[in-house]
Amino acid sequence: MRVIGLTGRICSGKNLAAERFSELGYMVVDVDHLGHEILDREIDAAAAVFGSDIRKRDGGADREILSKRVFANAVMLKKLENFLHPLMVETCKKIISEADENIPGIILNAAVLSRMKLDDLCDNVVYVSAPFCLRFIRARRSRGMNLTNFIKRNRNQRDISAADLVGKYTVLRVLNIGSALTLHKKLDSLVKILDINN
Repeated sequence: MRVIGLTGRICSGKNLAAERFSELGYMVVDVDHLGHEILDREIDAAAAVFGSDIRKRDGGADREILSKRVFANAVMLKKLENFLHPLMVETCKKIISEADENIPGIILNAAVLSRMKLDDLCDNVVYVSAPFCLRFIRARRSRGMNLTNFIKRNRNQRDISAADLVGKYTVLRVLNIGSALTLHKKLDSLVKILDINN
């Protein structure tokens, strides 16, 4: 079964691409969401590392407190990645091994695909990109993000680039500067190419 990594920087349109792949019959694994589930499940171990105040009353993780703590501190961010990423990779491997053989493939939707070494599991990687200014406009509209916060987030994603994707897979680049329909058409064409090469 084909495993396809899907990556791109903030507001590049990778989640929109993931939705289209799902419509085309692919199984989409939202790796960020997977991380949230794992964090909730491993809250005792996480609280021991990042502080008891990250535990919500319902027992899950308070991601708002945690994100404020780690995204402003490179050392804490590395600790979080070292804690979560191996668990997320093992979960992805399990999902791949148990997937239905009748689906066209699995999409691993992860901004930090390469940083996590999830790209090692992939046959192809789709890199969705868009210019900085357009991504900022999208971030402002969809998330209410100001320029300072957008620049910080973008800086934390410096290693999310097509140039950093080096492995035994083909990198397929998709420039997302138009409408959702335009992106869908590009992805439909890309899927036809993947089917031919399968």
